[in-house]
Amino acid sequence: MRFLIVSIAVLLSATFAFAASTPKEVCEQLAKAARNNDFDTFTKLSTPPGRGIASTPKANQKNFQSMHQKQLDRIKDLACGTELVAGNQAVVKATSKGESRLVPFHKYSDLWRFDLPTYQAFNQIQHGHHGKGGHKKK
Repeated sequence: MRFLIVSIAVLLSATFAFAASTPKEVCEQLAKAARNNDFDTFTKLSTPPGRGIASTPKANQKNFQSMHQKQLDRIKDLACGTELVAGNQAVVKATSKGESRLVPFHKYSDLWRFDLPTYQAFNQIQHGHHGKGGHKKK
């Protein structure tokens, strides 16, 4: 019984910690999860099922695992800066490997989550790619 009470207390404290988090704090937690190759935490900090291309946990895992290594390295090395919040959307100005970037977040049920599909779209735009084929702009 004591184990159950302790488990519930830990779960509630983790839930409240996520609820109280700002996009910048989630950005920092996300970078730490990426550095530790902690897919479970990365998923908990990411957009929930049903949002964009990450419609199932398997799709989320596939996106995480199929991320270009250079992209994943940029998340691992994020230095999260100022956050800009507009309703349920936010971006955190961050730097990684000497490059500035915007890291997008979306708020679900009072929890800020990393928006992986939007991040991937930002990355494609930043590097001159568009569409599924990844063709460079001319």
